[in-house]
Amino acid sequence: MPNKAIGERLVLSPLEPLVAGGPADALERHVRQLFHSGYRCLVVDLSNVPAIDSAGIGALLRAQAAAARTNRTLRIAGARPDVMRDLDMTPLADVFQASEPDAPWGGALPSPAVRIAAATLVGTALGAALVWAGSKTWRRRKR
Repeated sequence: MPNKAIGERLVLSPLEPLVAGGPADALERHVRQLFHSGYRCLVVDLSNVPAIDSAGIGALLRAQAAAARTNRTLRIAGARPDVMRDLDMTPLADVFQASEPDAPWGGALPSPAVRIAAATLVGTALGAALVWAGSKTWRRRKR
């Protein structure tokens, strides 16, 4: 599994489905070893993971629990829509901090509700600016 250091974070990039029978358990063991060796912030980049099953989700949850117990951070990033849908179907989907693997700010992405609210606010402001500019132009033509 390729690893890439970005600042103080280490990005793990699994290249196969996180399913029962090996890959899920191997990821969990690898994450625990990295935490044990001193890494404080790990990001699991799921962009190359085509599928995940209950064993993969369980491995991520156990790795997240290990991170929380040892005051470390585990994030997931870049999940494909199918994988994200599988994660969202679990009641524990909010446990995972989703982020972009190369995000310079190193933080989690805002929740979908915050992103929708921000998009609504920006859309409303843009609409108001266009109406204002249009009414100003209309008043000029009316003279």
